[in-house]
Amino acid sequence: MKKSILTFALIAMMAIAPMAFAASVDGTIQADGEKPLKYVGYIQAFWFNEENGLFEEKGFAEVGPDQIDFVMDGLPEGNYYFVIGGKGYMTEYYDEADGTLNFDEKVVVYLLEDDAITLVPITLTRTPYQFVDTRLSVDEVPSGTSTIKVEAKVLNTTKKAQPLKIWFLVSSTGSTQFGSPATIFLAPETLSKPKNQTVKPNTYTNISFPLKVPFSAPDNRTYTVTLYGGFSEWEPSIEPTLVGTFTKGVEELKVKSSGLPKTVSKSGKVVELK
Repeated sequence: MKKSILTFALIAMMAIAPMAFAASVDGTIQADGEKPLKYVGYIQAFWFNEENGLFEEKGFAEVGPDQIDFVMDGLPEGNYYFVIGGKGYMTEYYDEADGTLNFDEKVVVYLLEDDAITLVPITLTRTPYQFVDTRLSVDEVPSGTSTIKVEAKVLNTTKKAQPLKIWFLVSSTGSTQFGSPATIFLAPETLSKPKNQTVKPNTYTNISFPLKVPFSAPDNRTYTVTLYGGFSEWEPSIEPTLVGTFTKGVEELKVKSSGLPKTVSKSGKVVELK
């Protein structure tokens, strides 16, 4: 009997205990003309972790042909930026001030713990070709020549096979000049030779190619690998895509693949062409 009374008391205390508040964000993601997307789209919320000084994903939601509304809840208080994109659509940052999207600037907004905000309706920009499932690998050579390998899929949303040129570039952020970090492009040795690739219509085409890089820059510097593609080197028609980063150290090589955007979402739902 005493055990039953104690259990009941604990349940009652839990019921009246103050609830932890969290922010939520909702809205709609649509195509031109306020129409549903033809393929699956997504929105990601990246939260600034003050302990390590990095942005971490805290929210993810999908929309698609049958659903344009999304909700992300359970978001902790703090600074956020939002990334919106999808299969066959450009990856862009959301500007909370006027609901526009941009390609370059991460617009940071602050969410209180009990905020519930609705974003201005988001209209995505179609792109006929897109890199997805990008992967980066680097051989573990601490100094001297290293081999960088880039793998990805090229999505062609059109009904025609298309010859394209695909290449990638390795760059690094170096010394600070006038308060801004100077980006060092280690060309020509770190610019891969364009690969001729015909992408199949209305599906994915796998690509893979290596690049041997004779590093001359200092150790303990982080390098960024970006994938490009188009009808020619002077006419890029695929959105430049971050493949990943790696840090060249004296004793070890740390590699981090971007892997976004994906053909399989974080919810495990397979994104298929229709």
